[in-house]
Amino acid sequence: IQLLLVAEAIAAIDRTVIMGFKGTLAFFSASGANSVEHLAFVAFTASILAGVAAGLHFAPEADESSCEVAKDARENGVFHALETYCGVSADAPMAKVIKDYYEKIQAKTPISEIIA
Repeated sequence: IQLLLVAEAIAAIDRTVIMGFKGTLAFFSASGANSVEHLAFVAFTASILAGVAAGLHFAPEADESSCEVAKDARENGVFHALETYCGVSADAPMAKVIKDYYEKIQAKTPISEIIA
């Protein structure tokens, strides 16, 4: 259920990207203080997506649901797990980012490099 709530938050962010708001970075960077807010939003979004990717790896033995999700991501792929458990289409831009983060986490890339 927690992963679903995160997915809903990400979907809201993803919709702003699809609608073209991500292109406002150039505008905000030229307008002083607003650029800081926008860059913080971008960093926050990256952190959330990395958190979802980490959640797909999370599989403590005592948590059957988490083990099920992690197993699905491992055996059927990240896109399948995102569609099945989060309702996020494989075609969504955020799905590709989550998959990239998932693979970096799997390769034991330091978090500072993942969200750089």
